[in-house]
Amino acid sequence: ADKLPVEAPKGSYVIPADIVSSIGQGNTAAGHKSLMARFPKSKVGSPLKAPKAMSFAKGGTVPIQVSDGEFIVSPEDVAVLGGGDMAYGHDILDNFVTHTRAKTIQHLKTIPAPGK
Repeated sequence: ADKLPVEAPKGSYVIPADIVSSIGQGNTAAGHKSLMARFPKSKVGSPLKAPKAMSFAKGGTVPIQVSDGEFIVSPEDVAVLGGGDMAYGHDILDNFVTHTRAKTIQHLKTIPAPGK
């Protein structure tokens, strides 16, 4: 559940917790470590700065709610990924999340049920 209030910089990208865990082969901490190596200006989905009250963004940050295990990619890292184009960086991350989730689902289908 999205219960952790954070102020995310405008242009950030939130990688869902299931993707973070998948990157770490089921270990969220390992997934965070891998993502921190790739996105050095980014943070794990823990409170960056708790908002005083939820309201419309007035500029630099956007108040959001995140789940434990999510990873917030900084706007700077999004722009680098997109070769300077923030929209392209977001598209790359969208495709990465979609591809990783599909790959994980296919892998999980190959694992036998408990007790079999």
